[in-house]
Parts: sequence; structure tokens; C-alpha cells
Amino acid sequence: MDNEHSGSMSSGSGAVTSAPADIAAEKTGLSAQAEAALSKVSETAQQAGNHVKEAATSLATEAVKRPKGSSTSRSRREPTS
Repeated sequence: MDNEHSGSMSSGSGAVTSAPADIAAEKTGLSAQAEAALSKVSETAQQAGNHVKEAATSLATEAVKRPKGSSTSRSRREPTS
């Protein structure tokens, strides 16, 4: 009887432990997917940040150059108007 009882317990506990094992495996899989997605988002954000820096630097360079040229042409135009 003890063998029958322990056998049924072991199959019962096997079923119970497989559910947490499945949940743990699913969590691990989801965690890996989330980590991969976060890595992609981080990489994309870094690339976007670099692009914004380059664009801002380019615009700032143009802005520095234009007032010098524009102020000269404006000062020439203003007195003649």
C-alpha cells in the first residue's frame, strides 16, 4: 500500500511541479524577449540621439555662419532702404 500511495503522490507532485516549471520556463522566455526588445529600443534611441546631435551641430554651424553673412547684407540693405 505504501508503494501505491507514494506512486500516486509522486505522479501528483510531478504534475504540480511541472506547472511551476512551465511557468518558470515561460518567464525565462519572456524575460529573454523583453531583454532583446529593450536592447533594440536602447540601440535605436542611441542612434536617434546621435542623429539629433549631428543635426543640431549642423544647424548651429549654419546659424553661426548666417548671421555674419546676413547682418552684413542686412546692414547694407537697411541704409539704402
